[in-house]
Amino acid sequence: MVQAHAMKAWREGLNFRELILEDKEITRRVPRTQLDRAFELKRQLRNIDKIFARVFQENGKPRATSSPSQAGSRQQPKRSGKK
Repeated sequence: MVQAHAMKAWREGLNFRELILEDKEITRRVPRTQLDRAFELKRQLRNIDKIFARVFQENGKPRATSSPSQAGSRQQPKRSGKK
């Protein structure tokens, strides 16, 4: 149901939340309080510290980070000419 609204918001630079709240079919099925909760930024980011800790640790040890220039210089795997 929301995919069309997501694409419209992305293509036209519109507010996704407003498109959802204006859709009578969605608001008939999902209570306003539940929609508001789905869009709470604090709720969406509640595990961000855990996620970053997991991403930047390897075997319980902090991962060595590379500079942006090093990250961009990695070679891509070679592909065969056949498809």
